[in-house]
Amino acid sequence: MQAVVLIFGSAAITYILFSQMDFSWQAVKDSIPDPNHLSLIQPLDDPILPWPGLFLGVPLLGFWYWVTNQYIVQRVLGARSLRDAQRGALLGGFLKIIPMFIMVLPGVMAISIVPDLENADMVFPTITTTVLPAGLTGLVLAGLVAAIMSSVDSTLNSSSTLISHDFLDVGDRDPKEQRNIGRVTTLILMVIAVLWAPFIDDMGGLWDYLQQAFSILVPPVVTIFLLGALWKRGTGNAAIITLGAGHAIAIGVFIATQLGYWPLHFTTNVGVMTAVSTVIFVAVSLAGDHGPDEDIDSVTWSPEMATEAMADDAPFYANIKLWAGLLVAAMLGILIGFW
Repeated sequence: MQAVVLIFGSAAITYILFSQMDFSWQAVKDSIPDPNHLSLIQPLDDPILPWPGLFLGVPLLGFWYWVTNQYIVQRVLGARSLRDAQRGALLGGFLKIIPMFIMVLPGVMAISIVPDLENADMVFPTITTTVLPAGLTGLVLAGLVAAIMSSVDSTLNSSSTLISHDFLDVGDRDPKEQRNIGRVTTLILMVIAVLWAPFIDDMGGLWDYLQQAFSILVPPVVTIFLLGALWKRGTGNAAIITLGAGHAIAIGVFIATQLGYWPLHFTTNVGVMTAVSTVIFVAVSLAGDHGPDEDIDSVTWSPEMATEAMADDAPFYANIKLWAGLLVAAMLGILIGFW
């Protein structure tokens, strides 16, 4: 329901803004003071997303979010079958493309409507209340608030699940005790989040804050999951050492960046730190060996795992490979079209 409300509400904003410009793409371009606002490829000195960060950092951040984040994974694991999980992931990929046209482009069009807006995080709610009629405004803002609450709820639930089952190992305890531990964990995490929230504004806004935090957290995790799933030689000890050393080095790079000693943008640092984490993982794995209880074959990916669900009687238009190819083509089309 939240997705439907936000998609149709944002589409209405796009339609109204575009109609105010006589449905002319040229008028849209003429209304923008800087042509770079319509380009994904920004200069090397761009403070938000320079082009090295787009290619070295954003794909890795995307891999982390869509493949390793419990927030997403718990939904995939809840699918009825592997084929349903694959189709759901592909649907999520196509839905992720839509905001480019119903959120990003309206934000660009809004430059001429609310030119003096200093806080970038306020663009969407401002154009919503400025452009939409009263009833639709309330509906879209209610959908936005509900989506935010749902995201917070899912994040707290995922964090509580990970802490309870992976760190506290509550699986063999009484169900009532499990629930109480989960509730207390969720409450503690929520309090920490509330206390930390005011500091986000000191880091350049929500986008900059998230990317700076991810530049520390993501690289070792991406390395562990990628090499752990694809390389049978990888060891458990290498994963633990990479996680500790990678995060320690990433924190050092982050501090050096804040103090002006490290020149690279934080999105570019994601690619650099992933490379460093990869070197650590490979070196430790080659220097050691698997433990006697490590089951390598069942946790190392093979093409058969992904194609197992494709060998069915589904018509060609429901083929996973076809839709995956269309999704890749759509993403490349956007990249080329807005180069």
